[in-house]
Amino acid sequence: MSAKNSLKGYVYQVNVLNAFVAKMDLKRNIKNIESEAEVKHEFDDMVIIDKNDNVLCFQVKNYEKFDINKVTIEDEVVKIVAGNTRTSSEFDPSFINGLIVNKDFECDSDILGFKSKLIDGIHVIPLTENNYDEQVGEYVNNSRKEFIQTQVINKISNALFEFKFDELPKLSFFSNDLKHETVKFNRIPEVINGLSWHLGAPGTGKSHWAGEIDEFYENSKLYRFYADEHDQERFKFDNFLEDFTHRIFGAPEKKSYDEIVDKIIEDDLIILIDGVDHVYNYNPPDLEKFLEFFDILKDTKTLIFSRPFPEIIENDNVFSIEIWNKKDTIKYLEHYGFEEDINDKIYDLTNGYPIITYYLAEHYKLNKDLTLYPEQLKSIEDYYQTILDTVDLQYPLELFLFCNSYILESEIDYLLDQNSARILHEFIEKYPYFFTKELNRIRLFHDSLFTYLHGKSEMNYDYSLGKVKKKHTV
Repeated sequence: MSAKNSLKGYVYQVNVLNAFVAKMDLKRNIKNIESEAEVKHEFDDMVIIDKNDNVLCFQVKNYEKFDINKVTIEDEVVKIVAGNTRTSSEFDPSFINGLIVNKDFECDSDILGFKSKLIDGIHVIPLTENNYDEQVGEYVNNSRKEFIQTQVINKISNALFEFKFDELPKLSFFSNDLKHETVKFNRIPEVINGLSWHLGAPGTGKSHWAGEIDEFYENSKLYRFYADEHDQERFKFDNFLEDFTHRIFGAPEKKSYDEIVDKIIEDDLIILIDGVDHVYNYNPPDLEKFLEFFDILKDTKTLIFSRPFPEIIENDNVFSIEIWNKKDTIKYLEHYGFEEDINDKIYDLTNGYPIITYYLAEHYKLNKDLTLYPEQLKSIEDYYQTILDTVDLQYPLELFLFCNSYILESEIDYLLDQNSARILHEFIEKYPYFFTKELNRIRLFHDSLFTYLHGKSEMNYDYSLGKVKKKHTV
């Protein structure tokens, strides 16, 4: 074979290898691929072990004038006539055998998810540039495809010709972990077919309830738009669809909406989606895509947890999430070990509002005092106003609006003027339960405080940003 033909054949064989490694990733049906295997026959370009431990042997041919009608099998030999080229290749009939060619033709069978034409027990697979996506499948995220292709090239360049399923990169998922544990109340609904919205104000325990339901049902799949810190990537529809597809299929293959719905129904899955309001607040351009996607789930067992917002799909299955009754509140407060009259006092002040109950319990644990709250707090806004509504405090806290994740505590002194920095440090020390600390980093504990500050600061946002910039302008 000439040098040009050798290179042409090599390039096609690498493309075929990429296709089979991609198929291993997308379909999860192959355990091992070995290229240029040492075997006692000529179908040695690839030897594959599938998930059922079947051995499959393939030969790769890149003949320009290949004709499927001129392939014959006789005495355990595959004979090919392609123009002036004639080849004969021995195979071992104790294995499943296949021929991969760079030419399109009609198929009547399949093998490992590739369409093929079966000729006397030999699968002939057409794999061309034009039919690649149809034959191999498409990734929901092409960056994974490109990464794996690079891995294949790197291994071949280093004379490594074995590719194992266990060596593929793990599927990536957004974390569903909530760092703040809470009491489980065993309020598990019976889930029936149909999409339902479960709406509640900030801090009413939506995320913890979704987590409790997910933990109870073995066939549930949970996606959170918020898990204790603002991860802007969660709010993007393409990232959601990738993560959601991974959870439903356990594979990175791109699926149509109909395929997704069919899989959910076939596996009798319960879908739990927590915090759609974060898309409404932080990525409104993608909101319509999400709502259209949720609409296709209307015949599945899907529960969506959210704060109310105007664009919620109108249907009969919209429910309000109730705050805790006294029994639930007392059960929650039991782990604090307070006296009974203190538990009763906290319930009287909070009326069972979960996040306010937490705040007051933490406050009493630190200060042994509740006199800061002279009357019942009617809402989370009412609570924050009681604590935060002073001019001196408003501006320093707005620092957390510029960075809705962690900031270094040392950055407070750098970004704020001396007086404002002092006020904020004192506030953090006095109300540590408003914040989450990791080493020397700090952020707001609950998204409801971010929302409250954002609502209060809309008129002063440019002014506050100007003050920060002014401090560091020479």
